[in-house]
Amino acid sequence: ELSRELGVPHVATFHTLGKRKLRSRPGEIESPLRLKVEAEVMKNVDKVVVSTEEERDDVSRLYEFSRERVDVIPGGVNLNLFTRSDKIEARRALGIQEDKVILSVGRPEPLKGLDILVGALCRVDDLPNTRLVLVGGEPGRDRELQRLQSIAGSLGVLDKITFAGAVGHSDIPKYMNAADVFVMPSYHESFGLAALEAMACGAPMACSKLSGMPETCGQAALYFDPYNIPEISSIMKTMLDNENFRKEMSELSLNRAKKFSWKKTAMKTHKIFEEVYRFEA
Repeated sequence: ELSRELGVPHVATFHTLGKRKLRSRPGEIESPLRLKVEAEVMKNVDKVVVSTEEERDDVSRLYEFSRERVDVIPGGVNLNLFTRSDKIEARRALGIQEDKVILSVGRPEPLKGLDILVGALCRVDDLPNTRLVLVGGEPGRDRELQRLQSIAGSLGVLDKITFAGAVGHSDIPKYMNAADVFVMPSYHESFGLAALEAMACGAPMACSKLSGMPETCGQAALYFDPYNIPEISSIMKTMLDNENFRKEMSELSLNRAKKFSWKKTAMKTHKIFEEVYRFEA
């Protein structure tokens, strides 16, 4: 093992697992090299750190790694940066004029399910003055964004979507505070950090029920099957139609986000390093 060869204990964590991604969505492709490296790492580390219990199960089941050597440490959120602010001011700063705003934030790739969200937008078309804002990627250069624009054009909703592109980290809270509902339609999320940041801003949440999202959001979100467009659109309409319900969901988001902080994450991680070091010593 690496720890024995080098005399240094090793702890690993992964930004999603290749084998898990392959099982999350038909047509997903992963490099054989990535799968090989992940398997080799699993064979040679003392511990693996994951963000959710489901990811812990994946490490154990898909890579035959001892479950007792997997520790769960949720991600955190900067509660000083991601905080609730005035919705009207946020929309004015972003130039958003519509009455209802749906937001999604994340790297544009097929696994994120943004095409499903664009399709669901057609079914809330009877709600006037509604805008979908997608944050992430580079419009004009990103292939997935071009695909989404093509889909939106064919469905007749392109004029209802803002492709905001990549946004500076300090500006993202403006978008989250401008939203009436934050939607994360991913086929797979190991944790969903953007969702946690949105909750810290008090955004009402609607998320895919697959993978780690229920562990991250708990009762602060409504959940849907990302393969079920009518269900997604129904949830969005329910939230957009009912201001009092959105206020209730907003409070649930704020209270849920308070349970997470980078300080807690760092302290738990430090504790694991200490345990591994003492064990190896």
